[in-house]
Amino acid sequence: TGTDVWESRTAALSSITAATGTSFWGAVDLENPGTGGTQPHTLDFDAINISGLSNVNVSFKYYTEGYDATDSLGYYVEFDNNTTWTNYVLLNKNTASWTTENIPVPANTQFVRIRFYFVQNGGSDYAAIDDVQITTVAPPPSLVLSDAYTVATEGGNISFNVDVTNANATPITFDLVAVNGFGTATAADYNTAHLGQIVIPANTNGKQAIT
Repeated sequence: TGTDVWESRTAALSSITAATGTSFWGAVDLENPGTGGTQPHTLDFDAINISGLSNVNVSFKYYTEGYDATDSLGYYVEFDNNTTWTNYVLLNKNTASWTTENIPVPANTQFVRIRFYFVQNGGSDYAAIDDVQITTVAPPPSLVLSDAYTVATEGGNISFNVDVTNANATPITFDLVAVNGFGTATAADYNTAHLGQIVIPANTNGKQAIT
């Protein structure tokens, strides 16, 4: 009928407009002959070869409105180039706004593919998908004590080196507690012996001397 929707569209769908750009995939009243019958509807994305990439993330935005007890929206994600779908994730009902889903891809994965799975019946039930992406995510900064974890003291000052990797545009801020010997610092130690906030400037990698 005129209210049945299963298409890429630019016009608003109830209160839903595109999350990014001008178009999105919209769905309304799917379980009827006008949109292919009473069976669940699927929207498949072909397998993408991501060989050689690291820290890969799949993301998309979805919007649901007016869903009742029998309606659902979810997705399958598979990390191969096969044709079966087994890893199902159910999404939230009635988000009332665009909601982002992030899917970290396991290391050393060669392919990734995704299927959206709609079960929806009723002229006032709306769903939309937009902004499906595969991106690489920078690893978080790493900071470790170097020089075999030794700390030197001289004239009441404490100095040590740290090795920094994966630095980015955000400065690294940390605190340190000094205790004698090889014991574990306690809350009391922190209250009396912490060294104060230490800041390593943004985009600074390698061995850094801290005093």
